[in-house]
This record gives sequence, C-alpha cells and structure tokens, in this order.
Amino acid sequence: MVQDLQGYLGRSNILPLSFYYKTSYTRQNEFWHNGYADRSNRSEVTVNNNEARAKGARITIMETYKVKFQRIGVYGHIDGIRYRIILDKFIPGYKIDADGQVFKTTVNYIDILSSALIAQTIRCIPNLGIIHAYLMEKNLRETGKRIGINAAQLQAYLTDADVTLERTEFHPGEEYTTADGEVCIHKFDGYTTNITDIVVAANAESIADRVINRIMLGGI
Repeated sequence: MVQDLQGYLGRSNILPLSFYYKTSYTRQNEFWHNGYADRSNRSEVTVNNNEARAKGARITIMETYKVKFQRIGVYGHIDGIRYRIILDKFIPGYKIDADGQVFKTTVNYIDILSSALIAQTIRCIPNLGIIHAYLMEKNLRETGKRIGINAAQLQAYLTDADVTLERTEFHPGEEYTTADGEVCIHKFDGYTTNITDIVVAANAESIADRVINRIMLGGI
C-alpha cells in the first residue's frame, strides 16, 4: 500500500489501531457529506469503529473509487522518485494553500512512489512483469543498475485504463507498517492508496503483446 502524503493537520483523540473493529456499508462516493465528489461513482466503504467512539475516537474510512488514468508526471521527493497520476475525476485529498496551511478538499491526482506503482500494476497485470523483469536484467548486465519499466512506458500502457483504487485516510499518531515490515507512526494526515484492479485499453494490450513477442524472439 502507498502512503499518499498530502497533509499535515494536527489531530487529537487518536486511539491505537488495536481498538478498532470493522463494519462495512455501501454509499454514494461523496466527499464526506459536502457533495464535492462525483455522486455517480459508487464506492464500497469500510468504517473502522470502536467502543470508545463516544469518547471522541476518530473513524477510519476506506473507500473504493473507479477512475481512469490520464497521464503520469514525475517529481523528486525525500523518499525517492514519485509519480503523480492525473485522474479523470476528483477524489478526497489534501492540499497546501499559499500560506502553507493544509486543508482537506478534493484532488484529481494521486502521488505514489515509482516502485509502488510498478509493483501494484504488475500485481494486477502479470504480463507487464515480464517486460519489467527483462528490462531489469538487461540494464543490470549492461550498466550494473536495477532499472526496469519507467514512467513513459507506464503511461503508454496505462493511459485511459479503468482503475480501481482503495483509499484509506490516516492521521497523526496512527501506526502503519512499511514494505520492509517496520512499524512506524504517522506524523501527519494523508491517504494510503492501493490499486486493486486495472483494465487497460485495447491498444495497450496490443503494445504489451508485441513487446513480449520481441522478448521471446531474442530481445529488444
């Protein structure tokens, strides 16, 4: 899962995640109750509640969004290269205003580590893993660097893809586990994003098939 680091609002009354139990319901995908998001985009919502709710405990909500990927941008971040994926619709997120104040709003993008996008895409589309593995080995042999599929290649493959996103909001003081198994504490507000399904456009499937055929016939 990917931490979408889009907020720094201070929060209180955060209880340990061990207190939570899950219940599920389906509702229209709207940004809290203000009607910002596309109401035609239905979502499955999981609410993590607990017996201490009456004491002011925060509710964690996981929502599923059906979106299209439009394009992928690249920028540097303290934890490595990140991709900004532009979506065809708005979803809940955080922004920083001109005064440096963070506020909750809706955004038409997700920010994601390059390695996370590649891993999640391959999980949904195994054939893309063949291309990534080939490029990794080829570049290791030629340059000694582990370089696989890149943003331009992903954009060629994922443009106009129908994608299912699971988004879970997090807050300061809540625990999360890194890909290496390390347990850490969130220091700010944001969203964890997980890509659970990808249906690519027909032309993207033909691109992947041609590349794989070339790999099998002796390389590219």
